[in-house]
Amino acid sequence: MQDAHSTPSSADDLRFFNDLTLRAKAGAWAYVILWLCVAYSTGHHREAPYETLWAGLFFLLFLAGRTLFQKKGPFWFSVRPHLSWILFVCLALGPAILWGGLFAAAVTHWPLGEFEILMLVALMGIGSGGVTAFAPLPHLVFTFILALLGPASGVLLFRGEGQILLPMFLAYLIYMQSQAVRQAREYRLSRRNEEALKEKTSELERINAEDPLTGLHNRRFFFEYLQREWSRSFRNNKPCSLMILDVDFFKRINDQHGHPAGDACLRHLAQVLRSLVRRSGDEVARIGGEEFGIFLPETPLEGAVVLAERIRLEIEKQPLALEKGTIAMTVSIGVAAEVPDDLEAWSLLLELADQNLYQAKQGGRNKVIFSEIRRIHLVE
Repeated sequence: MQDAHSTPSSADDLRFFNDLTLRAKAGAWAYVILWLCVAYSTGHHREAPYETLWAGLFFLLFLAGRTLFQKKGPFWFSVRPHLSWILFVCLALGPAILWGGLFAAAVTHWPLGEFEILMLVALMGIGSGGVTAFAPLPHLVFTFILALLGPASGVLLFRGEGQILLPMFLAYLIYMQSQAVRQAREYRLSRRNEEALKEKTSELERINAEDPLTGLHNRRFFFEYLQREWSRSFRNNKPCSLMILDVDFFKRINDQHGHPAGDACLRHLAQVLRSLVRRSGDEVARIGGEEFGIFLPETPLEGAVVLAERIRLEIEKQPLALEKGTIAMTVSIGVAAEVPDDLEAWSLLLELADQNLYQAKQGGRNKVIFSEIRRIHLVE
């Protein structure tokens, strides 16, 4: 997790950067509104019209810069992160320095009049807002408050008047910094809690989608995936293939060798399938007791049949080795393929593959039977 006292440099930089820009979103408007309210409510716009005009224009310029940065900042950050941080800091400190300079010019008139007092009150409000906006970076908060109070403090020290304000400024700086540190701690805690929640959610999703015995995806995940890929194949007018395979005489294995040996057979079969079905986008899952499904996007019938026959042969020649001997296994496989022409007809592919599996079982097992819409084929 990112230390709040340093500029982030880890993989979640962009998230941190976006958080800061969003927190600072309303601040740019505050300068424009407060300046107009203070200048016009006290008549300062008549006493110093050029100062009022130019200060207002600069605040509007910073507002435009912050607004543009809100929209383009994430992209700029992805391209030039260090330059983006510099620009962010400039846009954060620029209006604060301007307000601090205007207040410093105002406190040259002592004792303070209505304009100067309102400037001071607005400055305190701006400082509080800056603490909330920039709290994840306490060193930026310190610099921000210093930009607001520093110019006026220098003027008061130089002139020797109004120095009673200096202890108040110092106390305000210390208090705001302590608030920034506290809020930064809360921000880090909330980020940690959010990341922990994401990890827990991801883990629960993984558990809900995984078959605990074989480590493959489970039936629910497989059929959701099948429907998504069917829809994609429909949009792209691409073929897709489905295999359903079943362990031959699995009940006999359980009866003769026991259920732990049967479980070991299923894990062994899952390992063989993983080693053979390796193309990105292909999906292998356990969809029943001893039944497995394999979905092959963008794969015509010919390619699926070649893979199915390879799977059948590999399982046949790779018996499971146990302490008390070996267990030979064979599988029957039903294959179906189609170029989708109906978005909702994915169940037809499943029905064809299931029918072919049934025929493989009825025809003596250890077979691959595959079909298109109008043709039935047998390989043994």
